[in-house]
Amino acid sequence: MAMNSKNEWDGLKSNFPGNALYRGKILKFISIAYEKYLEHGGDEASLKYYDVVVEIDEAGKFVEILFALKIVDQAIKPTIDLMDIIGFTFDFGDGRLIDVATERR
Repeated sequence: MAMNSKNEWDGLKSNFPGNALYRGKILKFISIAYEKYLEHGGDEASLKYYDVVVEIDEAGKFVEILFALKIVDQAIKPTIDLMDIIGFTFDFGDGRLIDVATERR
């Protein structure tokens, strides 16, 4: 997806301005992504190892919520099984979940 310039608000990394309407929708998408993460075997304790990154395509049709693994102490990493990136893609208009993807480096 092509990205606009980076912006940060409330600790979230994003590629769109802090428009209040977008903020509300994005927070809803983040909430759904957290629920899906927990439904599919993730646990709340492991969420502390991820940054939340929000990306919207230039046309404004899709939003991607990414859980990107932070730098983890190499002594801890072998004891936990975490994906490097977990991505949830939503249709920005109707809010339906389109795709879930994971990546391990």
